[in-house]
Amino acid sequence: MRLKLGRDGAPLHGTVAIYQLDQTNVVQSDPGNPGFSRVIGAQRNRGIEIEGSARLASWVTLSAGYSYIDAKVRRSLNGDVGNRAYNVPEHVASGELLFDGAPIGLARWSGEIGVRYVGEKQDGSGPASPRLPDYALVDLGLRYKVGPAVLGLSVKNLLDRRYYTAFGFGGINPGEARVVQGTLRFAL
Repeated sequence: MRLKLGRDGAPLHGTVAIYQLDQTNVVQSDPGNPGFSRVIGAQRNRGIEIEGSARLASWVTLSAGYSYIDAKVRRSLNGDVGNRAYNVPEHVASGELLFDGAPIGLARWSGEIGVRYVGEKQDGSGPASPRLPDYALVDLGLRYKVGPAVLGLSVKNLLDRRYYTAFGFGGINPGEARVVQGTLRFAL
């Protein structure tokens, strides 16, 4: 079920969605063959997603979102039926301030700064698997228009925060370190 509040382009608008997603043929580790996995499981995700946008001034817009995810194992060979599903955080949130310089005399400039939060999650190595800690990352983007070209600079993980993601069953990998990227785009 989805409820839309306001209309696109309005100074304030958003959506609320309540959902249930049932998945079958979920890949799980094979308890009889360590290091291998097989398709056997099922899981159910229930949750709510809220997102919205507000024009704070003629040159700045705030966008934000939040998700609550209740993810449960429904069928498994690993003895973890009823447990939280692997690799699925319970809470995810984001916020972003978007800037447009035109209304304040900086017509060539635009940019954004955003924060992404991912709640703790299991690493997926089994019923007693460790939990990966939550993390929040800050991203930044800046653009400058020169004729038909747009020069851009973006920085992901601006604060170079160390975080971990889950990969496969038991393999824990570090998240991506700070990435600085320049772009040149042409409008034809």
